[in-house]
Amino acid sequence: MTTMKTRVDVENRSVAEQAAEWRIILESGDAKDQEAFADWLTRSPLHVGAFLRATAIDELGAQIDMDKSIPIDAGPFEESPDIEPLQETRLSPSTTPSAKRHRKHWGIWLAIAASLGTVAVSVPFALRALAVEDGKHYTAAVGEQRILDLEDGSTLYLSPGSAVDVSIDASARKVVLLQGEAMFRVASDPHRPFAVHSGKTVIQALGTQFSVNRIREDSVVSVVNGVVQISHARNWVERIVPPLQGAPAITPVRLTAGQETRVAEDGSVPKAKAATIDPLKNWQERRLTFVNESLYAIADEFNRYNRSPKIRVDDSRAGEMRFAAAFDADDPESLAVVLQLNPALQVERRPGEIVIFTKR
Repeated sequence: MTTMKTRVDVENRSVAEQAAEWRIILESGDAKDQEAFADWLTRSPLHVGAFLRATAIDELGAQIDMDKSIPIDAGPFEESPDIEPLQETRLSPSTTPSAKRHRKHWGIWLAIAASLGTVAVSVPFALRALAVEDGKHYTAAVGEQRILDLEDGSTLYLSPGSAVDVSIDASARKVVLLQGEAMFRVASDPHRPFAVHSGKTVIQALGTQFSVNRIREDSVVSVVNGVVQISHARNWVERIVPPLQGAPAITPVRLTAGQETRVAEDGSVPKAKAATIDPLKNWQERRLTFVNESLYAIADEFNRYNRSPKIRVDDSRAGEMRFAAAFDADDPESLAVVLQLNPALQVERRPGEIVIFTKR
């Protein structure tokens, strides 16, 4: 009698095989293949997870054997009793000529994938580690501001509590803003694009100075001089099957000097508007300027500049209230004084922190 665990294992093995087949089919597939893949992908979250693992393992394998010197048609995998032969009738696309041509290749690949199944969740982290190894990781401690000269001649201004990954090679310059805020004075180089990635936002610099601030799930982009183009970073599904998301393509937006925009978590880019702050002046004077900002975000910004006291917002009703004000970044007490004037809020000073909550 088949146990539940065995049935689940068999089902997962089948989905993994299907994902492996799709990896091969999509290499040379046409529009019909993409439509069939989109249909398969949306049938179950298991399909999405399996294809993600297949893609991650494939990319990791490319890093391991970049010269493709490992013979994949020979080796212990072919004799392993733990690997079942793949059934061509499991998935209709497997009968296509392109899939049959690669049968041995992905059969061996699947054996590797199956052996890594228990640690599949760690693969994306391994890939990220490999990618960052060729670049550099910079951080600024709480309260610390850093000015960094990059190897291409650009300058990176890193605000307190911020972190970036920087990768510069012969063909491209890429910065990933992991948290906090950074400002860039970009050295002109038409042969090497300079792009900043902040969540799902991609900011392409065209010889300019601009800032990017990750405020919770949003990214605020402000241009001091020059021009930047802001677009949506497509994920792997959108790159392979754009119609799958059921949403229209997001049109890139250009910002010029004195303009800004705030990109939401979904990656949609609003139209440019006149900047409400001067990021360079704020950075130089260590000032925090907020326009219609949530108290949650205001607290986060103060906490990047100050180890103590920390600002803690104790309930969502208070956290979602919005304010417009300017503060000395090194003076969290000034925020407490202002909030005390609000009749809906209670402010308590406790050891090492200022706690804010709605009055009960």
